[in-house]
Amino acid sequence: MKALRKLAPKLGVSVAWLETGEQSPAEQLARLVLVHAGQPLPATAVKLARRVLEAEHTHDQGVP
Repeated sequence: MKALRKLAPKLGVSVAWLETGEQSPAEQLARLVLVHAGQPLPATAVKLARRVLEAEHTHDQGVP
């Protein structure tokens, strides 16, 4: 994981992208919020928010 964290900025991508080939859930959520600029958010925003919070909770618990 440390190697990915060092490599990602050099490549201009996120660690999540190196691991999965997709944007991180946090980045996806941020883009949805910005694109919808005050409009109601799609249901996928709720799913992404849950994934972000679950990932943060897992990180706080010390799970790699």
